[in-house]
Parts: sequence; structure tokens; C-alpha cells
Amino acid sequence: MKKLLTLFLCLTVYCAYAQKDCNVIQNTNLPAGPDAVYSSSALQIQPKYPDGGIAGFKAFFKSKFNKKKIRDVKDESSIKVFVSFVIEKDGSISNIRILRSVSNDAGEQTVKVLEKMPKWSPGMQDGQPVRASMVLPLIIDFTE
Repeated sequence: MKKLLTLFLCLTVYCAYAQKDCNVIQNTNLPAGPDAVYSSSALQIQPKYPDGGIAGFKAFFKSKFNKKKIRDVKDESSIKVFVSFVIEKDGSISNIRILRSVSNDAGEQTVKVLEKMPKWSPGMQDGQPVRASMVLPLIIDFTE
């Protein structure tokens, strides 16, 4: 029993250290091509929405999202739409994708709103603008 407990403890410690080492793979100092897309969280300077950061982005989204067009959600007070997009070197948005949504209508409406978004300040790495991916959960509240 002691050997089994010792083995379990060793494996647990090994797994904990192995997970820490996974972050090394995201090292943004590795050479990359001009079209490489960086994780926004790993950049020296993260992309920023021009009017208030993430809070401003969510306010923009809320003001432009048309809840009346969501017909396939019933008896829900709120839903989440998980979205990803790329902020280009010039701050424009591309590659908008709905990762998860309980509503097709909400997903389509989300894409329409994001396509109207103003340009962001791009992410920066080593003093240069780079393409950066963003993944955000957007909450649509039907009680407001």
C-alpha cells in the first residue's frame, strides 16, 4: 500500500510540473512568420478595444446586439456565446468564429455585431504589431 501511495504521489508531482512546462510552448519570442497568430494573453502588449478596453467592447456589443432577432431561445434569462476572432496588425477584425452557443440566431447576430466593430489597437511583440487571437464569452441577458 505504501508503494502504491508513493507512486501516486510521484505521478501527481510529475504531472504538476509537466503542466507548468506547457507554458514554455507559448513563448512568443520564438521565430514566427509574418502571418503568425499569437495568443493575445502571451503578448508583451495585448490588443485593446479603442473605447474602454474589454468593458468598452462589452458595452458596444450590448448596444448593438438585437435581442428581438433571437427566436430559438425560450425560457432563458441569459445565454453565453463563446466567440473567437483575430485582431490584425492594423487593428481590424478577421476570422470571426462562434465556438459555442445554444442558439444559432444568437451566433449569427454576434457575428454581425462583431463585423461592425471599430478597429482595435493591435497587440505588440518586440515593438512590432502582430496578429492576435481573442477568445471571449459574451453574455446575452434577456431580462434587461
